[in-house]
Amino acid sequence: MACIVPQPESNLTRRDFRAMILNLFKREKSCLEIHETLQKHFPNIVPCLRRVERWYSEFLHENFIFEDGPRPGRPSITHTVDSVELVLDEVTKDPHVT
Repeated sequence: MACIVPQPESNLTRRDFRAMILNLFKREKSCLEIHETLQKHFPNIVPCLRRVERWYSEFLHENFIFEDGPRPGRPSITHTVDSVELVLDEVTKDPHVT
């Protein structure tokens, strides 16, 4: 049975690749076969073999959620209008605060 994958486009997301990996997983392909198929169709943007193995493992454990989970640590945006105003006020009062 031929693998059905969309035409190569550079705007494919992680979610798109996870859906393709799941499709091939359900066709009982091995991790290496999945990676080779993706490599054949998307040579410049294919996820690495290790990433395919991780998702394959998630699917084996019946985790079919394609979205990234929350990540611990510092938020990507650490400033708000209030915090920017507060810092500007402090720097205006004493430029040596920084």
